[in-house]
Amino acid sequence: MPSQAAKYRKQSCDFLQRVGVGLKLPQLTIATGFVYFHRFFALRDFNDFDRIHIGVACLFLAGKVEETPKKLRDVIQVSHKLQHQMFSPKERFIPLKLDSPKYEEIREKILLSERIVLQTISFDFTVEHPYKFLLEYIRKIDGKELAQSAWNFVNDSMRTMMCLQYKPQVIACAAIYLASQRQISKHTWENLYKGITVQDLEDISAQILDLYPDGYPVKKNQDSELRSPDSHSGNTTPVSRSMMPLSPTNNSGDENPAVAPPQQAQKWNGPPGPHGNK
Repeated sequence: MPSQAAKYRKQSCDFLQRVGVGLKLPQLTIATGFVYFHRFFALRDFNDFDRIHIGVACLFLAGKVEETPKKLRDVIQVSHKLQHQMFSPKERFIPLKLDSPKYEEIREKILLSERIVLQTISFDFTVEHPYKFLLEYIRKIDGKELAQSAWNFVNDSMRTMMCLQYKPQVIACAAIYLASQRQISKHTWENLYKGITVQDLEDISAQILDLYPDGYPVKKNQDSELRSPDSHSGNTTPVSRSMMPLSPTNNSGDENPAVAPPQQAQKWNGPPGPHGNK
């Protein structure tokens, strides 16, 4: 069973993903916000800080670091509305007015949270994401049919502490490993990234699969050694921990452009965001 801290991380990142999409931030910026959030709560206790204010501050900071800044008032308005939708949907929603005491209170809390985050992470803004390595590896193994599923797995991995536990190259390999339903040889991984182990791939796969409370059907493709969940041939079989489920980022039934597949794996132009690349 996931720990309470793991549940807080996933729930908070789900919220920040929605805020990022609402602000039309590139997925790269949202992912950077996730990393700052995980770094902060790796050093601080969830019981001591408001995770919503800290998370919004991390996203606001990421926008500036990744050169996709958003006005604080817009960040506050979007996050306030989505916080109500996600956590208090039965209560009457009261829009924030820019000249209201409530708005000023939230503004001060976000700015204070940003200063606390900066001090806690020691002003270390450097982040290297798995996305560019994922597309590079997809190209090397000629696995374009795996790109969408692997991309979703990388997105979902960002809701955990994996970005602090493993190098981005290893996470990228593990995402492809899962998308291929573990059918790519050990020799292939060693050629992609020196030093990677099957144990690394299995450990990351287990953490990602822990994000899925229920299984989802995938299509069996009898004609391909590397089966893809997007395949339209073969029979449907239930998903287990030994098979690749569809990404939980698509569970709601709503289209989420932040997890759209890259148009091509030949060239890295940054991860696809809600409205295209950076």
